[in-house]
Amino acid sequence: MTELDSLIKKQKAEAAGNDNEAFIETDREFHVFLASRMDNQRLESILQNLRDQIHLMGIYALKNTGRTEQVLAEHIEILKALKEGDARKAQKAMIRHLKNTESTIVDMIREEKQERD
Repeated sequence: MTELDSLIKKQKAEAAGNDNEAFIETDREFHVFLASRMDNQRLESILQNLRDQIHLMGIYALKNTGRTEQVLAEHIEILKALKEGDARKAQKAMIRHLKNTESTIVDMIREEKQERD
């Protein structure tokens, strides 16, 4: 888990420095690393192919106040479950993380639409 610990440490520094671009790139590394360890070539390939879109959506989501800290907390929760050897708990944490990101983006799009209307 040293690699994931290192990525989380890196994200903490990027968050503290308000470097959203670097934070999102490290976020991508976190997810690609996890996919590569699941021995799921298809998932890893999908993540790599969607890299640019994931990057743009991540930058967009981080405009939401508090999302950076929430992402870090979610990553730490995923890593903790993996260190405990609890695959089910890690899976649930990952699903919650992805759903939170989706909800953040959808809510932001709705708010922007309402402001325009």
